[in-house]
Amino acid sequence: MTAPTRDLTYQEALVVAASLQAAQAFPSPVATVQQSAEATIRARETAADWARRQLRRLWLPVNPYDRTALAEFVAQAAVILQTGQTATARAAAAGVSNQVSSLGIALTAMPSNPVDVRSPAIRIIEGVARLSSKAVMVEYGGANRRVTDYSNEAIMQRPAAVYRYAVSQGATETMARQESLSRLEKLTDDNMMLAQRLAEMEALNQAHDLDQTITGYRRVVHPELSRGGACGMCIVASDRKYYITDLKPIHARCNCTVAAITTDFDPGEQANSVDLSRFYEEAGSNYSQYLKKTRYQVDQHGEFAAVLVPQKRN
Repeated sequence: MTAPTRDLTYQEALVVAASLQAAQAFPSPVATVQQSAEATIRARETAADWARRQLRRLWLPVNPYDRTALAEFVAQAAVILQTGQTATARAAAAGVSNQVSSLGIALTAMPSNPVDVRSPAIRIIEGVARLSSKAVMVEYGGANRRVTDYSNEAIMQRPAAVYRYAVSQGATETMARQESLSRLEKLTDDNMMLAQRLAEMEALNQAHDLDQTITGYRRVVHPELSRGGACGMCIVASDRKYYITDLKPIHARCNCTVAAITTDFDPGEQANSVDLSRFYEEAGSNYSQYLKKTRYQVDQHGEFAAVLVPQKRN
């Protein structure tokens, strides 16, 4: 049996009109997740593209054997990296703020935006990322090495090490320079990705501190934004719900963003469903089935902390 209806009072009509106007002005949580996620990745790509161009211009005239020239490059390069990271972090924090606010939780996230974003272990305490600085093993210059300093200034010395190693192995100057440029671009891309993740994790935890109805998050995939094609691991991992304290696992050139989950809403699940349905249709049945069969596991990387890797077969 339905409740009897009655005409709205003037004041009630005003409230309804205001609600309708607000609904038109602010998109649904699902639409907000999609729009905010795309804006976050676009901002990161813009920052990375700018940083890559600036670093390439600085690096090309440097003599990798000249300590003075290399020191000058490293100092300037670290500033460029930090500038790109700041733009990326602010966009990521704004993205989380927008989609959380669409759930009725007013948030203006404040990323701590650390200068150095690499760490083998990261914890979020009171909405601020705490990065470990213990020694790690990384691969560069053709070998695995124990590294105690993975600050921006330290990693900006790696292109020179790659160049010198390539020459020692018989590479031409052109080949060695290209290898060093490739490493420089990868370092830049990785740092922007790490800056995004730190800002997202801080924003989610700040939102949780404001409202305990936020219970976790899920990763939101963007196969249309991936330069290397859709990542099967990310697609499979998008079905998982993460706790607020879980660090988002990533991989090289990962374009996933995050979406908060509350006790009542999981807009990221719907956003993924829409994007993946369209992607599967365009990709074709064979490729779609292959992606769906992909398996992954979460490992700990020397400088990236939690990472997605293909599941090892016994």
